[in-house]
Amino acid sequence: MWSTILGLGAYLVIPKVVGKLREQKIQVIHAIPGRLRLQNNRWKDQQIGAYLEKALQKHPLIKSCRATPITGSLTLEFTTPYLQQEDLDHIFQIITDTTIESFSHTKDKALQTMSSLFNGVNKNAKKMTNGYASIDSMMIVYFMFQGLRSFPTNPAFASSLFYWAYTVLKNSDEKG
Repeated sequence: MWSTILGLGAYLVIPKVVGKLREQKIQVIHAIPGRLRLQNNRWKDQQIGAYLEKALQKHPLIKSCRATPITGSLTLEFTTPYLQQEDLDHIFQIITDTTIESFSHTKDKALQTMSSLFNGVNKNAKKMTNGYASIDSMMIVYFMFQGLRSFPTNPAFASSLFYWAYTVLKNSDEKG
């Protein structure tokens, strides 16, 4: 009777776990007794790999965990050579949940791209002006000029532009 209930429970749970594995596109590269190698393109990010390693090291069945950012693979060594199906399903569930959770603990790709683009433009502006001007200094001059120009007609807007110029100046002083 209990085996029937457990079998029915496994029948209902396993498709959900496999579905999450497919959703995350986690592939089993190879499995030998006591060792398992998984691969996912999202694990190529070093921050996600480090987060997975840190989280999975705490599991009592996992002796060691190593993420390889070049291939996006995760190598797990277990404390026992053979695992029960329930333990393996539980570990897969932890891996998928940890992968999803790791996205909120990593840096935003779009923000990194915009930051590197801004830094590249800033370096080019400094090169073109022989170090005389940067994006920050050009923004300050623009805000001050627009503020002075619009002050007679719209003092509130001009004040906000002066405040923006002050804020950019203060932040650029703090950056060094």
